[in-house]
Amino acid sequence: MTLFRHLALTIKCCYPYFFLTTVATTKIRYKNLLATCWRKGKAHRKNRCRQLLCNLSLSEKQGTTTRKNKRNTMANHSPTTAPTEKISLKINGAEQQLTVATWTSLLDLLREYLHLTGTKKGCDHGQCGACTILLDGKRVNSCLSLAVMHDGSEITTIEGIANGDQLHPVQQAFVEHDAFQCGYCTPGQICSTIGLINEGKAKTLDDIRDLMSGNICRCGAYSNIVKVVQEALERSQNA
Repeated sequence: MTLFRHLALTIKCCYPYFFLTTVATTKIRYKNLLATCWRKGKAHRKNRCRQLLCNLSLSEKQGTTTRKNKRNTMANHSPTTAPTEKISLKINGAEQQLTVATWTSLLDLLREYLHLTGTKKGCDHGQCGACTILLDGKRVNSCLSLAVMHDGSEITTIEGIANGDQLHPVQQAFVEHDAFQCGYCTPGQICSTIGLINEGKAKTLDDIRDLMSGNICRCGAYSNIVKVVQEALERSQNA
């Protein structure tokens, strides 16, 4: 019994010391744990960055390889290796003997083969009218027509409208009425106006607006364009 009392007294006296020692030890261990986690986290972040950089480098290499393969594929399908046909066209009064790829549009033939760049490439879907030319006197969207389909046809582009230095009456009317701003759509507008006159269907202002609706002017010069067409129609009727 005496031994038990001595043991109890010893524990009672020493408990605060044990308690403080335990708390201090726990704090030290906690700090060590935090430091370890930070070091591991830092190392993990470094490894993750290295992994991302390696992945980016690999992706760039794969992208470069893909682009090279694509260029090689395009080169293998260039016009020099594509099926070709010989055609004869009368363009702006001059006979042209051409060998073109079967998928070449009239627009690309004029711009890329003959360098007649007055005919513009706008939407390339037949929706803007910037590529309008005269094919056997009729207005067409050259971007929607294959060149091989028109062997032997006569084509007039904006370069062949004027007579030397003398402007065509429609061209002169566009200048007088200031019916253009940036001028990108103007070649198509002029060719379309001449084609409209050749058709002979426009009788009223509403007819003009309707029949010219396939030619878009993003600058909004429609009111002056209508005046040009109206004047050109009157001149053609009085001639």
